[in-house]
Order: sequence, then structure tokens, then C-alpha cells
Amino acid sequence: LKLIYSRQNEFVDDLIKLAADRYEWETLAERHMHNMSDQLFVAFEKYFLTSNEVKRNAAAETWTFSSSIFFAVTVVTTIGYGNPVPATNIGRIWCIMFSLLGIPLTLVTIADLGKFLSEHLVWLYGNYLKLKYWVLFRHRKDRREHVCEHCHSHGIGHDMQIEEKRIPAFLVLAILIVYTAFGGVLMSKLEPWSFFTSFYWSFITMTTVGFGDLMPRRDGYMYIILLYIILGLAITTMCIDLVGVQYIRKIHYFGRKIQDARSALAVVGGKVVLVSELYANLMQKRARNMSREAFIVENLYVAKHIIPFIPTDIRCIRYIDQTADAATISTSSSAMDMQSCRFCHSRYSLNRAFK
Repeated sequence: LKLIYSRQNEFVDDLIKLAADRYEWETLAERHMHNMSDQLFVAFEKYFLTSNEVKRNAAAETWTFSSSIFFAVTVVTTIGYGNPVPATNIGRIWCIMFSLLGIPLTLVTIADLGKFLSEHLVWLYGNYLKLKYWVLFRHRKDRREHVCEHCHSHGIGHDMQIEEKRIPAFLVLAILIVYTAFGGVLMSKLEPWSFFTSFYWSFITMTTVGFGDLMPRRDGYMYIILLYIILGLAITTMCIDLVGVQYIRKIHYFGRKIQDARSALAVVGGKVVLVSELYANLMQKRARNMSREAFIVENLYVAKHIIPFIPTDIRCIRYIDQTADAATISTSSSAMDMQSCRFCHSRYSLNRAFK
């Protein structure tokens, strides 16, 4: 502030001295205006001065207790708005030490909160599926599931259901959008921002991007904003835990399948060959013929197993350790008498359950 007002005084003094000469007056005024603009930009960007502070020639207190708490939370959560920041070397050293200790503890805590929320969301979604199943099928008379004798001996009853533990990605995305929209409504009430600006700030904060172009200024509501940020980070972690892990597993699954494609088998004209060898032979033939047309291979079947073909009536074939009585039952039972177990997918007869 002293530098800004000293530049202003110099500018006024030079104007008074050179008022008679118009050309030098314009040159001097332009130079002083540029110097003033440079000084103002430095004051705004480096020292975070506001226009009201410049007009009043009095700087407001930056490091209040609430603003310091807000700074500490944005540091340990890796949001880092960049306003305020430590300006002295001692403050920067303490910030580094505080970050090295606080960031791991905060990340572990937020991860635990996200896991806690994800487990309860799975529990709520499971109860919702049970309620939905009861509402839709409460009028049905036959609700018994097909269970073989082996599964029944292990405590699986006819009225048990297979619960789906996977949360739909649409539901998780809806939770994240609704919470971000709630932050937009909250910040539009607390700060002089529009709903879209508040929604943008909320999304940038929840994803820990933290550009710093928007920042809450009112200290009276700072603790409400901090609570919203911490809970939002836990919800974001929950969404990553529920959806991100599933897609990462799918990507790894596809990667392993693509890697194992070289060892896959293909049946061509009754002969089993490797897909890699078949592809190499086709490329060699294409190179010899100098033809760019694609090859059409008929009756081509690809499988990962040594025996690429499994008969449809494989379950009717007698096992080597099967008794004569079981074999008789197996061959005499018709397709209408055979059922598939809901839980282990083994075949059994309605008259006598056996694998």
C-alpha cells in the first residue's frame, strides 16, 4: 500500500511540473499509468489485496483463526486454492512439515469414511431390492427356487435369494451430481455467486482440483463450508470405491484376455490350430498374392480350451464313477424332469436329486 500511494504522489507531482508541455505530459502519464498497473497486479496476485483495501489504504487481517483453519483443511485435503499462502520462509517450512504429516492421515481418514458410506449404501440398496422383490412377487404362489440336495445340505433353502451387491453406476453418478448440486444451492445462498458458478466451485472442490479462481470469503459460514467439503470428499471416495474399482477390474480382465488371445485355438476344416499361427499364415498368403482383399474363412470356431467343442447332451453321459442306479435314473429322466440348481448350476432330477 505504501508503494502504491508513493507512485500516485510521484505521478501527481510530475503532472504539476509538466503541465505546460503537452507532449511530455502524455508520455509521463502513460509511463506512470503502466507502473501503477504493474504495482496493482503484483498487489492483487501476490499479496491478495482487494480494491476496497486500496481505496481505504488499510489492509484487512488475512490470517484469522477461521481462515487459518480453512487453509489447513485445503492443505491436508490436497485441494490447495492458493489463497491465502505462506509468504515467509519460516511459514513455508512449517507448511511443508504440516503437509508431510497431515496429508497421509487425512487421505486415510477420508478413505475410511468413503468405505463406511459405501458399505451402508450397499446395505440400503440390498434392502431396497428385497422390498422391491416382495412388492412385485408377493402375490405369486410358487416362489420356491430350484436347489439341489448338495446345496440344501449346506443350509441353502428354497426361499433364499441371490443378492446383487453391485451398485448401478447410474445411481452412484446421480448421488455425486445431487450432492454437487446441493453445494451449488448452498454456496449461491452464502456467497454472491450464481447457481452455475457455485456448482462449478463445488465440482472443482470435490475433485480436489482447486484452481483458486473462486474461494469463499465469508468467515461466518466457514465451518459449514468445511463440513460440506470433508463430507463431499468422502462421498467422492465412495463413488470411486463403488464404480471405479469395477471398471478397473474390467479393464484388467480385457487386458488379460487380449494377452491370452495368442494361445486361443481355432478349428479350421476339422483341424485345431493356434489363432496366432492362423493369422501369420493368412498374412503370408496375402503378401505372396500381393492382394489387398480380405480373406473369408468359413467354418472358423475360436475357443480357449483344448477341446473346443462340448456336446449339448454332455450331462446325459454317464460318469466313470457313477453307479448303475444313478446311470439308469440319468438316462431314463427326460428333459422335463431335470432342473438346474439356482446356486451351483448343477443338474438334478425332480424325483431324486443327484449331481
